[in-house]
Parts: sequence; structure tokens; C-alpha cells
Amino acid sequence: MNLGKRYAKALFQIGMENGNLDLYVQQLRELEDIFKRHDDLRRFFLDEFVDKAKKTTVFTNVCKRIDFTPEVIRLINLIINNDRANIYDGMVSIFEDMYNDFKGLIKVDMYTAYDIDNNETGNVKSRIKELFNKDPILYIKQDKNIISGMKLQIGWTVYDGTIKSNLKDFTDSINI
Repeated sequence: MNLGKRYAKALFQIGMENGNLDLYVQQLRELEDIFKRHDDLRRFFLDEFVDKAKKTTVFTNVCKRIDFTPEVIRLINLIINNDRANIYDGMVSIFEDMYNDFKGLIKVDMYTAYDIDNNETGNVKSRIKELFNKDPILYIKQDKNIISGMKLQIGWTVYDGTIKSNLKDFTDSINI
């Protein structure tokens, strides 16, 4: 089992025991958001040449300032002290997948050429729920390379309903 999965499973188990699972996922997402807004902080966190004690002090202060739980603070410090900052992103992704699975949710990346309205979004969500028996979390992204239709990515599987894909299938079927 990879290290990121071990850390994710440990935090997940603690969250199940103390009822803070929702809070933990929220805090990990919040730290991800902070990293996105402050690239210098992310680089500091990942820099293997920065002293561990200095990193621990900085991240403990950051996490306390935004009122993180002691368990999440300990996890971040454990990752820093074991020189495993490079597994953080993977660990968060695994934790979110475990959380979503537990909550009956499924993450879906939806690519379209244009903005879609709530009715279309609702139809897509209904169909996904019908097929996978899970409530979808849609991440809608515009892709200017799509002429018409949409492409869905669920996990490692891509469902391509774009015009380009349909034309390719058609030309392949008539051997052009």
C-alpha cells in the first residue's frame, strides 16, 4: 500500500471514530485552496531543503490561525517530519475518494463547448445517478476543442459524446 493511502486511511478512520469526517475533508480542501492561492507557500511546503522544524512551525501557525482540528495539524506535521510532503496531494486525493465513496458521491469532470443551463446539468446528474447509483459532483469545464456534445470523465473512464468522436466512429465503421 502506498504511503499516501496509509495516511489517508488513518485520518479517515480517526474521522469515522470521532465523527469529524466532514470537517477533515473540508479542512484538507481549505489547505488545498490556500496552496492554490499562495504558490510560494506550496513551494515552501514541498522544498526538501527547508528545515523541518521551520516548516512545522509555519504550518502549525497557519493551521491554528484558520482553526484546523488537532488531528489535521498532527497529520500535516507528521508528513513534514517524515519528509513526505511529496505525497500530500495524492493523500488528499485518496482521502477525498474514500470520503466520496462513503457518502455515496461520485466525482465527474464534464467537458462542453459552451455553458450549460441548470436543466441540462440536472439531466446529466439524473442519468449519472441512474447509471452509477451515486450522487454526482459535477465539475463543468469548457473545452473550445469540442464542437458540440459533451465528454464525461468518471475516474479513469472517459465517455465521449462529442461530434468529433461520433464522426471518428462513423468513418472507422465505413473504413474511410
